Amino acid sequence: MNTGFRSRVLSGLGALVMAFLLVVPSIGAQQGGTVTGRVLDSQSGLPLAAVQVFISALDLGGLTQQNGRYLLQNVPAGTHTLTVARIGYRTVEAQVSVGGGQTVEQNFGMAEEALQLDEIIVTGTPGGTQRRAIGNAVAVVDVGDIVADVAITNFQDLLSGRTTGLQFTRLSGNVGTGSAIKIRGTGSFSLGVAPLIYVDGVRVNNDTGAGPTIGGGDGVNVLDDFNPEDIESIEIIKGPAAASLYGTEASAGVIQIITKKGQEGAPQFNISIRQGTNFMTNPAGRLGQQWTCATDPTPGPTDCQTQASLTQYNMYDEGTRYIALGEANGGFDWPTENLYSNGYTQAYNIDVRGGSNAIRYFVSANYENEEGVVWYNYDETFRLRANVSVVFSGDVSLDVSTQFIDGYTRFAAPTVADGGIWQDLIWSNGYFLDYLNPTASPRLKGFQEHLPTDVADIESTRDYTRFTGSATLRHSYGDWLTQRLVIGIDKGWDINRNLFPLEAGHLDVDGVPQSVYSETDDGEMSYERPVVTNSSFDYSITANYDLNDSFSFGTSFGAQYYVSSTDWFSNSGNGFASPLSRTINQLATDKISTTYAFLENKSLGFYIQEQIGYEGRLFVTASIRFDDNSTFGIDAPSQKYPNFQGTWVLSEESFWNIDAINSLRIRSAWGKAGRQPNVTSQFNNFTVISGPGGQAAIRASSPGNLAIEPEVSTEIEVGIDFALFDDRASGEFTYWQRKDENALLAKPSLSSTGIPGSTQTNLGRIDNWGWEAQLSLAVYQGRSFSVDLDLGADHT
Repeated sequence: MNTGFRSRVLSGLGALVMAFLLVVPSIGAQQGGTVTGRVLDSQSGLPLAAVQVFISALDLGGLTQQNGRYLLQNVPAGTHTLTVARIGYRTVEAQVSVGGGQTVEQNFGMAEEALQLDEIIVTGTPGGTQRRAIGNAVAVVDVGDIVADVAITNFQDLLSGRTTGLQFTRLSGNVGTGSAIKIRGTGSFSLGVAPLIYVDGVRVNNDTGAGPTIGGGDGVNVLDDFNPEDIESIEIIKGPAAASLYGTEASAGVIQIITKKGQEGAPQFNISIRQGTNFMTNPAGRLGQQWTCATDPTPGPTDCQTQASLTQYNMYDEGTRYIALGEANGGFDWPTENLYSNGYTQAYNIDVRGGSNAIRYFVSANYENEEGVVWYNYDETFRLRANVSVVFSGDVSLDVSTQFIDGYTRFAAPTVADGGIWQDLIWSNGYFLDYLNPTASPRLKGFQEHLPTDVADIESTRDYTRFTGSATLRHSYGDWLTQRLVIGIDKGWDINRNLFPLEAGHLDVDGVPQSVYSETDDGEMSYERPVVTNSSFDYSITANYDLNDSFSFGTSFGAQYYVSSTDWFSNSGNGFASPLSRTINQLATDKISTTYAFLENKSLGFYIQEQIGYEGRLFVTASIRFDDNSTFGIDAPSQKYPNFQGTWVLSEESFWNIDAINSLRIRSAWGKAGRQPNVTSQFNNFTVISGPGGQAAIRASSPGNLAIEPEVSTEIEVGIDFALFDDRASGEFTYWQRKDENALLAKPSLSSTGIPGSTQTNLGRIDNWGWEAQLSLAVYQGRSFSVDLDLGADHT
């Protein structure tokens, strides 16, 4: 090898080695470090998942896991501002100093933000909007937190007292029944008060009078079919000022149920068991002491006039004695010691949630069996739910939500005119307690109309199956364009039955056969099979764009198509062949009547909305919806429902200097919504009668109204939201005023037309106004426990 070349090579290698030795310390100094830690709820101490942890100056960040832990790798050496943020919590920052190759631990405690202005609201908005931009009041019930602390059996337990302006009409002791929901009073004479119900964006059946015809004014609210353990949150908008985007049928308000979704991370199992009892507190004391005329061996109509003293009795105690004597004499078998007993309730729930970055899941199974205060009243339900979320890319995702329900209910009160055992107790007649009154038929032992054994023999049942499913496809194009498509179905199959067996009743305490229902003389039964289907299609697209650093614009377009159908078949009749007969085909064939109806309602609507924001604290929104519905008369025009909203977060202005009020927002909304007529109101109605030779014929029953329009509600609401003393106190106040016009009333037909009945006509008007106030106080917050107080009041 050439000596000069060798020398140059060696010199070069030496220089390279020296350079490497000089660079190595520099590389070590520039090597990134790691920042890790946990994020906890500062009040409960529980870990918070899905919290954003980031260093904004470096565009570096990640999310916390289920255990609240986060990990940021390759953080450049130096001092940085680390931020943690989650909707509903106050954003927290901390300074961290990272050395090359070092691991730094930084833990955070996050406190809930009282007003939660950055919370995303989906109800009444095209695709979801921050609360700060919405001008109307939206009540959000965090169901996931409630069911973790309180035993919830139905939706009345879940929603009662948790939001202002929402009332349930009654509380029934009949297991399996539910109350109707009323929001901000009554806005219709004839179309009911039920709000629209959505589950994961799909409209579902909101019938509050399902099931067989039973006594006491009770009915089944099908909202109770759903399992509270599966629900993450419920959003409630309370009137037309907020419900304009839903158009016709939304004037009574909208309730959106949002079920639980999967989360990224290892599978998380949750198992809950609920045990309890239904009971009536001191039924004898509730009845109180009653009085009757004293009796003698030869009773007569003048006993009350000739006897000088009265006899005291308590009918509940007499009823218990009646049961004991009957069982002792072999007359009948009553399964419990008293008329009313403790009804055993039990519920078992198991669910699992988890997933990866691409696929997440939530699966649950639930079994519930609830018994009432009488042994023959019970409700048994089995539920399955599977929710799956798939992220195809950063721009496209799909959420699939499914639920299957199967259940069976036997009700306590058997007929419309009968309130069950309790009615027979409170209207009792003690004069007939101790002897047989020759004029009394049958023998009732002091009960008003029926012996308890007669009531127990009547069967009123609902056998129900239901499927609810939806698919939500979301697509985004950068930060400026988002679109959403929701399709789904809610379908229920019910079998409703009222059975009066032939000669229902047992031998009484003296061994005498008892049968006090007129329907049981021959045996009677009604049998219904309604199939209710709701299908939804909902599309929305929103384009967001900014004009300089101050103004933001959001333009939205949406289309909604909805079909509701009821396929109703029923048989009723009397004349059972045997006391053992229990099915409709065992009735006398010439005494069975059949009814069939198919009713369908179709609705199509389009809307456009423009939202303008100024520096994230001042927002103005305007929208209009165009609606048509198959129930409108052919001479009626399509409907237009406008809406205007405005909101201003005053506390974020530079001039705000009131330290005691750390958050203050004022808001206002005005809008219209409607409610559609009954399906057959525009058509001439006919009924089938018996014609010549026994052939079927028809005659007019009521005329239709070709110009019938929906009822239209116009509402304005104004309100303030505030938080005081560093969020230790927060609340809201809303004043609202609503006008319901074109209210439908039945207008009797003139006799000169020759057509009987009446016509549904837009004649009435109802005005409602009122206020709602809510105040939340953090009375005490400690590491071991805390005390919170929520106060609410409303007036209509």
